[in-house]
Amino acid sequence: MPKEITLLSGTDYDIDKMYCMFRYSTDAAMKLRKKQENARADRMTIKNEIFDMMWEALGDPSCIEKQLHPGSFGPLVDIAKELDDHYKEGNESLMYVQTQVKLHKANAAGKEFVGIAALNNVSHSVTAFANIHFREPGGDNRGFDFDFTIEDSNGNKITNETFIDKTTINENSKGKVRIDPEYSPVDGERLSRTIGMFVGASADNAKEAVLGSININPTTGTIAMGMMRIGFSPRTIAYMLSMPSAQRAMKMSQVYGIRFERALGLIYNEITENTDSEKASRILQESTIRESDMLDVIKGRTTDDDLDLAVLTFLLNISDYCKAISDINSLTSLNSTKNAVGPTVYDTIEMEYKIKQFL
Repeated sequence: MPKEITLLSGTDYDIDKMYCMFRYSTDAAMKLRKKQENARADRMTIKNEIFDMMWEALGDPSCIEKQLHPGSFGPLVDIAKELDDHYKEGNESLMYVQTQVKLHKANAAGKEFVGIAALNNVSHSVTAFANIHFREPGGDNRGFDFDFTIEDSNGNKITNETFIDKTTINENSKGKVRIDPEYSPVDGERLSRTIGMFVGASADNAKEAVLGSININPTTGTIAMGMMRIGFSPRTIAYMLSMPSAQRAMKMSQVYGIRFERALGLIYNEITENTDSEKASRILQESTIRESDMLDVIKGRTTDDDLDLAVLTFLLNISDYCKAISDINSLTSLNSTKNAVGPTVYDTIEMEYKIKQFL
C-alpha cells in the first residue's frame, strides 16, 4: 500500500475503511458504441455521472474534515484533558501488569458503552423526526418541573427556558421540552454528531481512554445519554458527573451493584439528613451552577459543599427525564435494523404513535 495512504491513516490502518472508485474512460465508452453495445456504454455514462455527483459532494469543504477524520471525538479529548491532569501522559509501559489491567478495563468499558451510544444514536434518528415532548409539568412550572441555572465556560446562562420548544407555547400550554431536537438548544451542535462522537470514543477507548477521564461510562450512561438527547453539552455533563457526590455514587453503584440513580438518592439522603431541609429544598433553585466553579472543585483547588449538593440535586431531578428517554430505546430498538440507516415515513409515524402512548 502506498505510504501516502498509510501515513494518512496512521498505524491503525484497516483496508476495509478504504474504498476506491474510478471513472470509466471516455475512450472505453466510445469503443463500445462503435461495437453497437450501447447498453453497456449507457451504464458507463450513468456511473460516470454518479461518480461526478459524489465527487462534487465529497469535495465540498464541509465534508473534507469528516473524510480525513471519520469518527473524530476531538472535543471529548479536550474535556478529558481539562478534567484529568494525567490524561495520556505516555509514560506507561505495556510490560507492567497494572498497565495491562488498566487497558483491559478501558477496553471492556468501551465495548459495553459503544452499544449504549449506538442504540441511543439509532433511537435519536427516530424521535428527531417524531416531534415528541415531555409532558408539561403542573402548577407554575414551565418546561421541566424544577428550576435551575447553569453558566457555561463562555458565561452563557442555561435555564429551564433554554429547552422550551417555543412552538408549544399557546393559551393552553406554558411550554414543553422537546425530546431529541435535531440541534442542541444550548450550543447549536447537531445531536447525532455529538452522540456519534461517543460511538467513536467507545471503539477507541483502550488506546484513547476518554470515557474514564470524563466519567461518562456504562454506569452513568443513562443520565449522560439522556441529558445529551435533551440538548445539554458534553462538557456540562462531564463536569457534573465528575463532582464529588457523583463520583461517590458511581463507585457505590459499581461496588454494590445498584443503579447509579439510586446511589445518587442514597447520598442525597445522607447529606440532607444533617442539613436544614428548607435550605436543601431550595438550593438548586437559588444556586448558579458555573462550569468554572465545578472545575475548581474537581481539580481540588476549592471545596464547595453547596455547589456539590446543587449538582447532586440537579442530577436526581433530571434522572427521571433521562429514564423516560432510556425507556424509548426499548421501543426504537425493535426497528433498529431499519432505522440504523434512516427511518422511513411509515416507521416515523408508527414510532411516534407508540412513544406517545408509552409516555
